[in-house]
Amino acid sequence: MPHALHSMHQDCVGGQTIKSEDETLPGKPPNVKISKWLPQTDVLAHPNIKLFITHGGLLSTTEAIYHGVPIVGIPLYEDQVANLTNAENNGIGCGVSYGQLTEEKLTYLVEEVLTNPKYAENVKISSNIMRDQPITPLERGVFWVQYVIRHRGAPHFRTAALNLAWYQYLLLDVVALVLTALFTTFFVLRYFDKNICPKKKTSKISKDKKIN
Repeated sequence: MPHALHSMHQDCVGGQTIKSEDETLPGKPPNVKISKWLPQTDVLAHPNIKLFITHGGLLSTTEAIYHGVPIVGIPLYEDQVANLTNAENNGIGCGVSYGQLTEEKLTYLVEEVLTNPKYAENVKISSNIMRDQPITPLERGVFWVQYVIRHRGAPHFRTAALNLAWYQYLLLDVVALVLTALFTTFFVLRYFDKNICPKKKTSKISKDKKIN
């Protein structure tokens, strides 16, 4: 099957753990765990995870790349198709659209990603690129918290909307200006119509005389 953007199962993490509101599954194999909630990033960080089956959301795709896990995707709507298309173009996964999903196609994609080493290699490269930062996210967060404290709330970062008067914040001054312009235009046109270009009117008497 060609590697057209087509795949991964919504709410499915790894190959043995599934997030589902229904924790029962007829014929469930003993090596499959089902739960209503799972710490997705922690699961992806586990060294035994070899594949991530996902709907292709931005956060899921980002977390998979960060942890170096290739993906199989089943996009459902909005940005998911684009995310999985990028994943295919970068050789870190492949997918199948939900409307074209079959057991055979999903099996093929899972086997393709698990057995073809290019997916694992490419996603590791992407992971290294993403992780190559001057400081860690935690250090960055600590810096900005301390920055705000040092600068007493960092008022220079606050939105200018906080300095507006209430009528400016609600755009009442703009509404008043627009209404004034509309009414002024209306009255000017009425004055022009009545006094500058009066319409010629034929009196009823004149009409009667013409008829007689």
